[in-house]
This record gives sequence, structure tokens and C-alpha cells, in this order.
Amino acid sequence: AIGVPMALNYSITAIGTMIMQSAVNVFGSSVVAAFTAASKVSNIATQSMPTLGTAMATYCGQNRGAREFERIRSGIRTSVVVSMIYCVVSAVIIIVLGGWMALLFLDASETEVMAQVKEYLRLNAYFYPTLGLLFILRNGLQGMSYSFLPMMAGVTELIARVLVCVAFVPDFGYTAACMASPVAWIFADTLLVTVYFVKMKSLKVQLAQPASAA
Repeated sequence: AIGVPMALNYSITAIGTMIMQSAVNVFGSSVVAAFTAASKVSNIATQSMPTLGTAMATYCGQNRGAREFERIRSGIRTSVVVSMIYCVVSAVIIIVLGGWMALLFLDASETEVMAQVKEYLRLNAYFYPTLGLLFILRNGLQGMSYSFLPMMAGVTELIARVLVCVAFVPDFGYTAACMASPVAWIFADTLLVTVYFVKMKSLKVQLAQPASAA
């Protein structure tokens, strides 16, 4: 009940990435090279976000089992603060030094490609806090045994990416492709924040009951 939706969620994310890659491929080899290199740099910069999310899945699961509602709520709040600090620092580093980091995958002489890399990194870095929040809420809810709706947040991400690719990439080109992931994160967060507050309200009532009654 918990593992299968979590596995499907990662599969949905991978499908969304492939759709984005297909949309970018039509712009030619230089854009593909820029998009690929920028994605790798961004993955390096955001690596701690899914790790924190995984930690919250375990933390929330353990504390639900121990019927410690306040520890769940305070843990989520603390992890959000930690994530936001990390996201801001990471975003500043990427905006300032992202071009230099891309030299791990590109040659400095490829000036056009480097400019496209910097555009992707800059546009995505502005929205790192939404990505950090996504990982915490999605994994935290899954750890509390609410697996279906976090999986639907992944479906929402996929739908948002497809909409951007179909409706905006043909007219706005590479810039729209760069914004596909941030738009997907915002859509998913909208659902996850709503679900979080609704489920926490019901969980508080449930855990307030004696264990035998619950």
C-alpha cells in the first residue's frame, strides 16, 4: 500500500523527464547539450532535497506508529525551515557559479550553449524552495500512510509538464522548456499543501483517541 505508490511516483517523474527531453530535442544539438548539462548541474545542487524527503518519510512513519502527533508536526516544520535555508543557499550558488560548474560537462568555447545553460539554471534556481517543499510534504505524507494523494501530486507534475510542452514550448521555445519543471513543482505543491493540512487535521483527531479505539 505504501511502497507501490512511492515506486510509481518515481516512475511518473522519470516519464515527465523523458517528455521534456523529447520536447527539447526539436531545437537541435546545441540546445540538447545545454539542457542536458544544466540538468546535471541542477541535479547536483538539489541532491539533498530528496534525501531530506526520504528522512521525513521514515520520521513521520515512526512517529505515527508511536502516536506522537506533535512530533510529526514539529518535525515537518523544522524540516521545511532547514530545506528553505538549503534551497536559498543552493540557488545563490547555482546562479553565481552554475556556469562554472557546467564546465564539468561542456567546453568553455561553446558560448551559445553556456548562455543557455545559465538561463536554465537561473530560472530553475528561483523555484528551488517549491521543490524542497514538494519533497518534504510528498514523502512525509507517504510516511504517514497517505500514499495515493502524494502519488497524484506526481501525476499533476506530469500533466503540468505535458501542458507546458504542448501549449508553450512551440511558441516560446527554450525558455518555456526551462520553466516546465518549476511549473510542475508549483502545481504539485498546490495539491500537497492542501492535502497536508486536511490530513493533519484528521490525523490529530485519530491519534488523540485511545489506541484500542483508533
